[in-house]
Amino acid sequence: MESLLLPLFILGAIYFAIRMVNKKGKPTAAASTKLSKISTNIPEEILARQLVILQNDFVDGRFSDEMSTDLILKKNEHLIFDVPGVSLCEERTVKTKGKSKSVRVRVMKGVTVGTGRFEAAPEARVVPIDRGNLTLTNKRVHFAGETKTVDFPLSAMNTIQAFDSGVSVSRSGKTKVEYFLDMDRMSINATITPDDGEDFDPEEITYALNGAECKKIFLEAISRLD
Repeated sequence: MESLLLPLFILGAIYFAIRMVNKKGKPTAAASTKLSKISTNIPEEILARQLVILQNDFVDGRFSDEMSTDLILKKNEHLIFDVPGVSLCEERTVKTKGKSKSVRVRVMKGVTVGTGRFEAAPEARVVPIDRGNLTLTNKRVHFAGETKTVDFPLSAMNTIQAFDSGVSVSRSGKTKVEYFLDMDRMSINATITPDDGEDFDPEEITYALNGAECKKIFLEAISRLD
């Protein structure tokens, strides 16, 4: 793949920093990053191009030195990201509400009595089952929680859906969909300065690694599998 260093200089991005922010996400559908809200100074097309470059930099492993991981990498494997405090969730049927059901009981000929019966109503919810580090490499997905460990190759993924703070994944060999939420703890700071012919003031912007951006990084990594 062609080096991304030249486009970085062309766009004038002279500084990057990765930071963790303390946020809590909810499993609601995610929208694409609204670039116009990131900056009112830098043109949207430049922000969009810069975001694509940052996503590719992640997949290339260019930020791996700025993150720590306990995962032992295998031959020809490199770190894309390692996010702590991620919630591993699954859909569970829980009884959360009650409903009253009227029952008529015949006590004698021509006489019936109404009785009330309270029943719990089952409801499907996404519930957390563990919390830990989610690690993505160019080969696999690894989750290390307090009580549960998940490890599977990227090639096993069948579908991926973005939520506001993370993604859900269905994969071969697993009947239930797995949700990885609270991933938006990570953000990237980038200082962008104009190139010749571009008319905007230099500015430090912040890209949040929300569910939509995580999904793009996953898909880019999958597209590069042999």
